[in-house]
Amino acid sequence: MFEHNVEEVAREINSFLKKLDAWATQLQIITVIITLTAVLASLAIGFFAGELEPIWIKIMALVAAFCTVSMSALRLEKKARDLREGYRHLQYAVYKYKIGAFDISALVNAYFETEKIVGHVELDEEAISKLVDVKRNPKQDES
Repeated sequence: MFEHNVEEVAREINSFLKKLDAWATQLQIITVIITLTAVLASLAIGFFAGELEPIWIKIMALVAAFCTVSMSALRLEKKARDLREGYRHLQYAVYKYKIGAFDISALVNAYFETEKIVGHVELDEEAISKLVDVKRNPKQDES
């Protein structure tokens, strides 16, 4: 009965490992797409400003700003790096378990460490406030 639970735990950890790999890959792709979108929108504004109608310039500026804020505020690059680092850490532990260098307890401990490495999505409120801060009129400060 206990041996069945060990195999079940190992299967669940292996399943989590596959999810980590998929999440890391997806987030890395999303990060590249958002970064390229921000760069292309900014370049389009610079290159085609005289040829575009003002509404399109505003739309591209909004897209560039949204992409920049998303990358900064959600720390997407850091989260993608954390996911990949967690994947590598757990993958190493799974390999050690498969060759008999780790027992199930060490594998579970590696799973716990991986969850700490991956963490959660952090919101950088300072980055948001810097990007959307409206400068006050100096005359307002004098009143």
